[in-house]
Amino acid sequence: MTALAQAFQELLAALDRTVTRFVVVGSVASGAHGLARLTNDIDILIDLPADRAPALCAALRPHFYVDADRISRALNWRAAS
Repeated sequence: MTALAQAFQELLAALDRTVTRFVVVGSVASGAHGLARLTNDIDILIDLPADRAPALCAALRPHFYVDADRISRALNWRAAS
């Protein structure tokens, strides 16, 4: 298994454990629909309410660098817009 595939599995597992809604977009999504594009990345859009951010950060930390403060600021900025 490639490092990218392993990271994708760990990310999906964290999203699943925290019941975080998400959608896969970009080249992986287009490939699933028959239009192959090799960009060597995975784009994911998540629906993250501010009160669920700490749980997702905790679930991601064993495998990824997570800046909980930056996530919180981004969510607060989005709410203020």
